[in-house]
Amino acid sequence: MPSKKLHTAFVSCPTELREERRAVLDVLLSFDAFPISTEFFTIQSKDGFRDIEQLIDDSDYFILLLSDRSGSVLDLPDGTCASWTELEARYAFAHAEENGQKIIVFQLPQLTAALSADPATLDAQTRRQVAFANSLAGNTVNAVGSVTELRTRLATFIEGAKSSGATPGWIRGFSREGVPGLAFGKTYHHVHLSQSLPDYLRIGTIRFSCSTTAPRMIHADAVNYKAALGEDGRVVPRLGRNKTEWTAEYAYDAGRLTGIYEAHKRIAETFGDFSISAGHRRGIHDFRVSSHQDRYVLDGSFADAISRDNLKQSCKSGEVYVFETEDALNRFLASECPDLLETLKEA
Repeated sequence: MPSKKLHTAFVSCPTELREERRAVLDVLLSFDAFPISTEFFTIQSKDGFRDIEQLIDDSDYFILLLSDRSGSVLDLPDGTCASWTELEARYAFAHAEENGQKIIVFQLPQLTAALSADPATLDAQTRRQVAFANSLAGNTVNAVGSVTELRTRLATFIEGAKSSGATPGWIRGFSREGVPGLAFGKTYHHVHLSQSLPDYLRIGTIRFSCSTTAPRMIHADAVNYKAALGEDGRVVPRLGRNKTEWTAEYAYDAGRLTGIYEAHKRIAETFGDFSISAGHRRGIHDFRVSSHQDRYVLDGSFADAISRDNLKQSCKSGEVYVFETEDALNRFLASECPDLLETLKEA
C-alpha cells in the first residue's frame, strides 16, 4: 500500500486579518494540508526567530497575505525596523529554492487601494507596507478583490501544486507498538491551558493507536472535562454531560506529531468575551515527544479553526501537556499553575 504524502503550509499575515486567515485555514484543511503560523505555537528557544525559520524550512508552502497593516514591528540590530511578516517573507524568499518550497503572495484590497493613493495621505504603517510590497517587484503577486476570491485562488494553487508533485511532502513510518516515548493503547492523562483565557483548565484522558483510515498515521481518541478539586485536594475531572470528545490523526516525524483534530462539544459555554458553541469543530495540534519524560510525555499546542459556516464562532488556542499518570498531572499543575488551583478552591 503506498504511503500517504502529507503537506504543511506556513501562513504569514498580521493577526488583524482574522477573516482572511480563517479563509486560508479553511482551504488548507479541505486539502488535508496542515497550516502552520506563529500564533498557533509557543516559540520555545531564546532565539525566537530561529524557531520561526525552522517552521518555514519544514513547510511545503509559504502563503503571504499583504494588507495595508503590518502588525507588530521590531527594531533590528542594524537600526532599521521590520514587521514579523516582512522578516518571515524575506527568509522564505531567500530559502525557497533550497527548501523545495512553493510561495504564493496575495495582495488584499486594502493594500491595492494604498498602492494607488497619494503617499502624503498614508500613515507610517501603511507607507511601510507599500514600500514592502514594492520591494517584491519581480515576484508573482496575486491581487484579490474579496475573501471569496482569496479562497478560490488559494484552492487552485494548492490543487495544482499537489497534483503536479511540485512540493516534496513527507512520509514517515513507525512501529505498530508506538513511537519512541509514546506507547499505543495506553491511557494517558492530559491538561489543556490557554494564555488568552487565564481561568481555562481542562483535563481528561487520551489513547493513541495506529490509524485505520490512513497509512503511517497516528490516531488519538480523547475526552476533555472541566477540572475540580477532590476531597484530598487533587485535581480531578468534573464528570458529566459537559464534556468535549475528540479524535485526531497525526503525522509523525522525528518526535513531532502534527495533525488535525475533530471535536464534539455537548454544551455551549462562555468565557468572558468568548462564546464556545456546542457542536463540532476542527483544529490543529502540534506536539513534541518530551525529553522530560519524568514530567510529561508530550507537550505542544492546539488552535481551533473556524469554518466558513460559522465565522462568528470564537477560536481558542493554547497549550497541551500529556502525562503518564494522574500523579504526574497533579505535580505539574501544583508547580506550574498554582493560581489556577486557587481558582478551583474558590469555585
